[in-house]
Amino acid sequence: MSSAELGTGHFRQSMNWLHTWAGLVLGWLLYFMFLTGTLGYFDEEIDRWMKPEIVAVAPTLSHVELVAFGETYLKTHAEGASEWWVGLPTSRDTSLSVSWKTAIDPDTQEGGAWVTEYLDTATGEALDARDTGGGQTLYRMHYALHYMPAVIAYVITSLAAFFMLMALITGIVIHRRIFTDLFTFRPGKRQRSWLDMHNIMSVLPLPFHLMITYSGLVFLMFTTMPGVVQSQYADNSEFFAAVFSEPSHEAAGQSATGLGMGELAAIAGQHWDDVVFAHVGIKHPGDQNAVAEVYKAGFDDILDAPILHINAVSGEILDESKTDRGPAAGVYEVLVHLHEGLFANTGLRWLYFLSGMLGTGMIATGMILWTSKRRQRLGKRGIAGRGLVFVEKLNAGAIAGLLVAVAVYFWANRLLPLDM
Repeated sequence: MSSAELGTGHFRQSMNWLHTWAGLVLGWLLYFMFLTGTLGYFDEEIDRWMKPEIVAVAPTLSHVELVAFGETYLKTHAEGASEWWVGLPTSRDTSLSVSWKTAIDPDTQEGGAWVTEYLDTATGEALDARDTGGGQTLYRMHYALHYMPAVIAYVITSLAAFFMLMALITGIVIHRRIFTDLFTFRPGKRQRSWLDMHNIMSVLPLPFHLMITYSGLVFLMFTTMPGVVQSQYADNSEFFAAVFSEPSHEAAGQSATGLGMGELAAIAGQHWDDVVFAHVGIKHPGDQNAVAEVYKAGFDDILDAPILHINAVSGEILDESKTDRGPAAGVYEVLVHLHEGLFANTGLRWLYFLSGMLGTGMIATGMILWTSKRRQRLGKRGIAGRGLVFVEKLNAGAIAGLLVAVAVYFWANRLLPLDM
């Protein structure tokens, strides 16, 4: 064997070691992140399933009528709020919702909280929906971990994503027959069968795995790479104001009678040639400087759709905010949208879901394969190390336990009392 072949073999062997341990050290956390994140691609659908009391809006009502309907409720129940919003039915969420931001008391500094209600267009009243976490809880758990401070969670999940990216790259290096492995499965062969399943689940959605892992790191880059921002800006708030903020429209402090939200929605419809809206809101309602914001439903391809700002008193269109904020911010926006998949239609969302489940299976089979190899190796010596037993028990708890926990989460949503 030539020295070049020896060098290649040593390199692959070292990459195999790195691949194994990069996947094992945070494998259980990665499994948790992949499973909950994959379910998050249908977060709105899960929200609706978990709140069966929320009825779909009658398709006979126009968007302008629905906005006016929501404003009627806000005038009655959200007087004095600093912001009013009406959430309109879309292809994924067929409900009508209203939200408002309570005013802050200047003496106690209390307030500023958001309140959301779902409306019944038949009665004009708010629907009494069960207080459930829904799909949003699952989505947020995959990066915020739910049980700890956000910054600590972001650092931990970013570290896990870094280990995942390292495992993917080293996995590509050690797979000499990467395309052959894609079409190879030998059932009933124990360790070999686990290896074949691991290879198939790794190679088939490999572009998705690389995209979702790298974009996840970019998503949280302001937490994990703060030096990039600090080298150019005094603090993060200055950076976000320069790159991501929308035009500022401050309140004048003088009352004025403005246009109705339905009228403002009609103005936006004329400007945008009757496109479908997702949200219509007013900042500082009843103020001389009240400003309406109108959001299109969906995206402009993969980028955010423009936001229309309208003077809520005169009806004058103030500006149409674009998302083109330069090449760096554009790349960041594309990667974040690729990660979240919110732009995807139903078919593409199912492809996201299938790829995510294959990634979940890839991590699970990798963990099982690690224990299978070591049990076989140690079995020849007639011993089973404590480390192996520990990993086997963690595998059972994490892999099977999380699946059971998610199932119980859905089940309990129907079994627990409505008023709980």
